[in-house]
Amino acid sequence: MLDGEVTVYCALLNERASIDELVQSLLRQTRLPDEILFVDGGSKDGTLERLSQYESRHDIIRVIQAPGSNIAQARNIAFRNARGDVIASIDGGCVARPDWLERLLRTLANDIDIVAGVYVADARTDWDSVIEEFFYPPPESLPDEWKEPSHRSVLLRKRVWEELGPFPEYLYRSEDSWFNQRAEERGMRFRTARDAVVS
Repeated sequence: MLDGEVTVYCALLNERASIDELVQSLLRQTRLPDEILFVDGGSKDGTLERLSQYESRHDIIRVIQAPGSNIAQARNIAFRNARGDVIASIDGGCVARPDWLERLLRTLANDIDIVAGVYVADARTDWDSVIEEFFYPPPESLPDEWKEPSHRSVLLRKRVWEELGPFPEYLYRSEDSWFNQRAEERGMRFRTARDAVVS
């Protein structure tokens, strides 16, 4: 049984076209998060205004403005401000299946530090299919202890971030790969949740 609160966070920038679908997918989770935290890097397309509307209507939604922040900085801001002892992340432009968080939490055992969810791309063209196969392996092909998850679908204990140190803020991409490698080097325990899906 999990004690403590669960935070879901999303670092995003200029996602107005997709923000409603993302927020609604989080509000419809079979296991509702105790907190949904958005870190906005300085959106100019109406994303922040739309998030503020959600924040005013839902007590569990909190928005942090961090103009000029890159993805690594935004992730660190989220972890510093999250109330939860367990923290799940999803990226802007994604949509979580209704049981995404429940499946991640179900996979989290006492000896597990990081749960790797999966991302299933919405392939609309042949080229999309090639990219999907190369970058996003199908869930059934993943090992039980997948140590290279994208942090667009991952859950970890807050103490893991505290022990490993912050995401490297000099990186503008692949900050999650750096974090995963550091976690593996420190002997952190990974577990794969093949049925915890975002798209």
